[in-house]
Amino acid sequence: MFAKILVPLDGSKIAEQAIPYAVEIAQAFGSQVTLLGVIEPGSTGKLQQTINASAETMDKLLTGTTATVKTSVLSGLPARKILEYTGSEQIDLVIMTGYGRSGIGPWPLGGTIHKVLHLKSPVPIIVIRPSEGTEFPPRLLSRIVVPLDGSVRSESPLPYIIEIAKRFDVEVYVMRSIETETEVHGGFSGQFRIRFEDKDIENARKTAEAYLSNVAGRFAGTRATVKTIVSTGEAAAEIIKYTDTLGYCLIAMGSHGHSGLDAWMYGSVTQKIINSNKKSLLIVRSLES
Repeated sequence: MFAKILVPLDGSKIAEQAIPYAVEIAQAFGSQVTLLGVIEPGSTGKLQQTINASAETMDKLLTGTTATVKTSVLSGLPARKILEYTGSEQIDLVIMTGYGRSGIGPWPLGGTIHKVLHLKSPVPIIVIRPSEGTEFPPRLLSRIVVPLDGSVRSESPLPYIIEIAKRFDVEVYVMRSIETETEVHGGFSGQFRIRFEDKDIENARKTAEAYLSNVAGRFAGTRATVKTIVSTGEAAAEIIKYTDTLGYCLIAMGSHGHSGLDAWMYGSVTQKIINSNKKSLLIVRSLES
């Protein structure tokens, strides 16, 4: 599934924080990892030398496995070159840190990643939340939270998580949030919110519990320990609140979903998580989006 992994680098130490996680996945899947640099118009520097040094380090870490490393340096606009490369080289996974040369700033994602997501990357992207220190979690794939809304689109990360669970001892938390209110457009009176009836919320909760139980069953035969969580409230806020209680974890999300009672606009929720959360993310674009 992850036969080819792409790690874009820009010469910064922060961008290089994606490398340990690429090693972790490549060791398990026997992947070919490409370290890709993109030289923007008018830029100068020694990006090729920096990437070669990173490749040597990575090659040593992969000794004794079937995984391999190669490098490539292109010229152009980073986001477009990354997407072009993923298509032409049939990349299966992109791993990037949330910041690059500009350092750790107020927005959780660097401009290049934002553009890659905006241009609709055809392959899954893991966005690593960089550390300001030197301490890193022992494993990226030790604890994974998968928020769902019942739609096929929201389930797009599941095949990847199941394959990961076949190779790693991992805690998987499948989560669904039940909305208690809906927004109504009232013409001249503007927008207002109406609370669903308690009996409808309770029915939605029971439906969610049954649904998540079915999802958990898909992990039978894997090395995963699966827990189901049904929360009540605004989806993005509930996801952030719950993942904060877990400490380190990876959040795996689809790019779109649907709205209505006990569901939500997955695109909007994903964006809120990107903007507000401090966790690493796996973002999978649904084939239907």
